[in-house]
Amino acid sequence: MSDALLWDAFKKFETLSDARVMMDPVHNRSRGYGFVAFRDLSVCFLSLVMMLFFLQLLIIHVGRRA
Repeated sequence: MSDALLWDAFKKFETLSDARVMMDPVHNRSRGYGFVAFRDLSVCFLSLVMMLFFLQLLIIHVGRRA
């Protein structure tokens, strides 16, 4: 994961102002979390709900047996 990939994941929300992935400075790998910032609080909440819904669908799809 990189800042650019995180930005791309949230760029559909128009007021996105920053996207940062926290990196391990020793191993130069993602620490597994990051931060996004928005200029509009309502868009922030909307993005949270939509991304959680997307992740829930992803987990259901990946975990589903064929």
